[in-house]
Amino acid sequence: EAAQLPLDCPLNPVQDLFKLQEDAKMSQRGGNFRCAFCGKVFRNEMYMDRHMENKHPEAFAENSTLCLADFCDVLHCDEAVGRIGSDAPCRDDEMERRQFRCRAVFDRCFPHDGRHG
Repeated sequence: EAAQLPLDCPLNPVQDLFKLQEDAKMSQRGGNFRCAFCGKVFRNEMYMDRHMENKHPEAFAENSTLCLADFCDVLHCDEAVGRIGSDAPCRDDEMERRQFRCRAVFDRCFPHDGRHG
């Protein structure tokens, strides 16, 4: 049995405001996207996102205000998609801030008291 993330963990999929929307994007050949709700095809992701906001507002998770992109600074999303960051040297204050945020997320997702979702 797989361990589950606690409900208050920001990385838990139920907290992701855009999960349903992202799941409804069906990538097509030529960079097009098809809406899984209505079948309409869009030339790019921006138009698909706009369509979802206007025509399928139910595709946004209720009671969620969390966007996983808010955690890209600690999860290194840019590296995951192949865009390595700039050659700028790491600043101690920035690294300390990221470490603090990372620890806060980790503690919410993997509590020390042994409880789990």
